Amino acid sequence: MADSAPPTPEPKGREAGFAVDEEGWVVGAYLVGDPMAEEAVCIAADAAGWRAPGVRRFARKLATRGGALVVIPDLHRGDTWYGDPAPVARAGADFDSWAAAHPAERVASDIAFVIAALRERGAKRVSVVGMGWGARAVISLLLSSLEASGAAACGGGVDEERGDNASSANTVDAAAVVCALGVDASAVAAAAKAVARAKKAPLVFVWGGGDAAAAATACEVVATKEGAPGLGVGLSWVTSRTFPQQSEDFAFAPSQCEGDEDEECVDEAAAAKLVLDCCTFGGSVKR
Repeated sequence: MADSAPPTPEPKGREAGFAVDEEGWVVGAYLVGDPMAEEAVCIAADAAGWRAPGVRRFARKLATRGGALVVIPDLHRGDTWYGDPAPVARAGADFDSWAAAHPAERVASDIAFVIAALRERGAKRVSVVGMGWGARAVISLLLSSLEASGAAACGGGVDEERGDNASSANTVDAAAVVCALGVDASAVAAAAKAVARAKKAPLVFVWGGGDAAAAATACEVVATKEGAPGLGVGLSWVTSRTFPQQSEDFAFAPSQCEGDEDEECVDEAAAAKLVLDCCTFGGSVKR
């Protein structure tokens, strides 16, 4: 009997820099995947930042399974939260002071600069993924884009008449909110409704168990009522899935999960697939 094929090895990452404002402020970034890929994913990391093992592990999963260039920029501009990584412990005054120095709007602006840079490098589709505390910035980016230009700035998507990508420099083609922390349920529901009604950029929510239950429920209600399928590949404009048996930060938790043997690893891989399906319209986007 022939041996089964070995698993595809994860690509190795590297570090580079991105300018994130008009004054030329440059931040570090972790890149993994093909630098010439036409599809790119920008991850807004949790408070532990762009060097945290968990978020880099998730980035490698996306790059391995999707063939995209995945980028984790230092959106905290060198001021990463080095306190207790546990979500439950992030309720003290020290963390609140740190968070106040990194408002979601400023982080969202930095993401927009990274998106524009990725397009200049040749990416035809750019998706954004907010993980943990980084989800706030992604939600802010989606809402501000929709408000600024009547949904035109959020997602070039696939033009029905031209059949190609109609994005401009800093638009978002798809988005994912993964294990969001510190988000308000009403704000999450507002983002989900706006995206569902705009029908420009698909959005997927991934939740664990724990304190985010109210936000997860709000998303699931919107996804059921307004996230009707419309992409032609069995996906909705808004999708929400909860893994109630997992921790609220399971997708990027600082564990040693690298294989597929236990339940945590299986669910993390399932979360990565959900994100990739959203970012690639279920694989319908030609690479």
